[in-house]
Amino acid sequence: RRSGRFLLSIIDDILDLSRIESGRRDSAIEHVDIVPLMIESANRMRVEFEARDIALSVSAETEEMIALADRRALIQIVTNLLTNALKYAGTAANVSVNAVRTGKGALELSVHDDGPGIPEEKLGEIMKPFVQLSSSYARAAGGVGLGLTICQSLARTMDGTLTVESRLGEGTTVRLVVPESPVD
Repeated sequence: RRSGRFLLSIIDDILDLSRIESGRRDSAIEHVDIVPLMIESANRMRVEFEARDIALSVSAETEEMIALADRRALIQIVTNLLTNALKYAGTAANVSVNAVRTGKGALELSVHDDGPGIPEEKLGEIMKPFVQLSSSYARAAGGVGLGLTICQSLARTMDGTLTVESRLGEGTTVRLVVPESPVD
């Protein structure tokens, strides 16, 4: 049953990426408050973080931060980024989800972990499909290296960007920048 679920998730990821890249994935751009979305996504995964002794925190610059974005895509991006942090941060790490205004008509949602980090020479590769950095836990947890590729493609469908910063021994930060909803 577990193997069947794993294969189904791989097929779903490949089909999802194919739909996004071909422009056939419907995008519903709307006014989305990213603060409760971040909290809900973190709460759904909190038990998994606690089981690995990873501290998970959520913070936002203000109580309400409205983006012009696709709600379903935002949830998928935050979930994928938290899943990656869970896989790669290591036991007893700290993971934070934060949201701030950029001051340029955009909102930045970031996921940071203080895990082992990514070697600088590998940073250019991690957004490519099917690229996985070797980690015994990550391999055991599954996946085929499509999560960040899908996140980057989804960000583009919302006129956003996804970037990764990392330093060995200091951790990794993934930043999603999306347009902020204009104030009425």
